[in-house]
Amino acid sequence: TEVREAGKQISEFHFVGHSGMYGPMYGTVAFPEQFSPYEWEQMEIPFAEDGTAAFHCCRSARWFAPFFARTFNVPTYGFFWYTTFSRSKEKYVAAGDSTNRKLYTIGCKGRKSHGFLASAQKRLGFMPAEEMKRFEPRPPDGDTSYDHVAELYDAAFQDIRVRKVEWNWLNEHLPPGQIDILDIGCGNGRFVVSSAVRRPDVDHIGIDLLPVVIRYATRRGKQRGLSNTRFAVCGGFEFLKEHVSPGTLSEIHIYHPQPFHDPRERHLRLLTPPFLKLVHQSLAPSGRLFLQTDSQAYWDYLVPCVSGLMDWNEQEGPWSEDPNGRSRRELIAAEKGFKILRGYGVRRNELTDAEVDDLVAQMPMPTFRTQTKRRPSKRRRR
Repeated sequence: TEVREAGKQISEFHFVGHSGMYGPMYGTVAFPEQFSPYEWEQMEIPFAEDGTAAFHCCRSARWFAPFFARTFNVPTYGFFWYTTFSRSKEKYVAAGDSTNRKLYTIGCKGRKSHGFLASAQKRLGFMPAEEMKRFEPRPPDGDTSYDHVAELYDAAFQDIRVRKVEWNWLNEHLPPGQIDILDIGCGNGRFVVSSAVRRPDVDHIGIDLLPVVIRYATRRGKQRGLSNTRFAVCGGFEFLKEHVSPGTLSEIHIYHPQPFHDPRERHLRLLTPPFLKLVHQSLAPSGRLFLQTDSQAYWDYLVPCVSGLMDWNEQEGPWSEDPNGRSRRELIAAEKGFKILRGYGVRRNELTDAEVDDLVAQMPMPTFRTQTKRRPSKRRRR
């Protein structure tokens, strides 16, 4: 920003530091932070016409350098292997503690990539340094989204539960009954942060089963200096059952819950009759439940169930407060031309506990069939 405001441009951009599977890492080693691809795409870096970028960090050539090249339209360099500091540009030479001689960041095969034999060759000076790979700005090869690995990701993380350290911190800083707005499956915190900025006197909490997105969300809140946001790794059912007092939440938001297309995983769907009962129980009088999905089958199941416990309202088009979208999944679905279904329900205060139990007992379980979506063709769009 300072470079751009000064009317200058960047001819060479160099990053030297740590990196992980999600790209360059900032902050500290103890608490590293990373930008998501979406956050990189929102940046404006004032590169000169002949500008270049180089990321002197581990594995930056595997996906990040090509991504950066096409995003900012500049040739970008990166290393395929892990990086280390060396006294030589041609091979690994231990850096030691002295700062009297030149020090280089090199990519080099070693124990992490090729085992102990490679580590011995590296230490003995027989492993040559890797030449940085150059990537030109061009469209990607194939699908660069996470859609094709989403089911594997869910399978890997479905059993994660809230971490004790996080809950200890929350219990110290967020007294019972002080949560006003809950976002279940908050992802990178897009809605929570947006709502917290608009409503600084309202306490928000976002929960998700994936630690990596909670880290992103936490950093987003910190960057904006928000004191009314909290984020934690936790499942929706567990959170409502164990950490929310009855009748205390003014709003519950659930955007694009996982539909689980595989029939063997239908039992993992979140919005079941027992869960909807917990939602009704957790909401304050006239509290509201906000729902959104791009799964027509999920929507057809949800609306009749929710309508018994809530005064239901369909929402035509985007939410007025967030016309550009409330979740990353919404942005992806909109980009692919999928129909997005939105609505909200106002808690029916007149229902007794017995009446709620009767309504829930009549609800079917979410065993509906879904189909994996494809991008609508141009002909269909017309």
